[in-house]
Amino acid sequence: MMVFLSLLPAGIYQAWASVTQGLWFARSAEVVHSSVMKVLVWMRVPGDIVFALGAVLLAGYALRLLRRPALQPAAQPEPGSKGRRGLAVQAGRAAQP
Repeated sequence: MMVFLSLLPAGIYQAWASVTQGLWFARSAEVVHSSVMKVLVWMRVPGDIVFALGAVLLAGYALRLLRRPALQPAAQPEPGSKGRRGLAVQAGRAAQP
């Protein structure tokens, strides 16, 4: 976003000044601090805001991942058990044979 709103137009403006007037003019304070360049610098702000918002959201997501407790491994059934019987007892129902 900021490339197309600010950096590319500023580069084209300076390239045009360099071709028509010379490199010394394109890099001079007259071009760099001109009103056109000031507007192009301000056109960079929306792209910077989007970038900063994305960085804040990514940092928040990373902090949430770091703060969440580790998952406990699932209990393995004992070799002699019949699989789901233990789940029914845990749920408060009598296990059916």
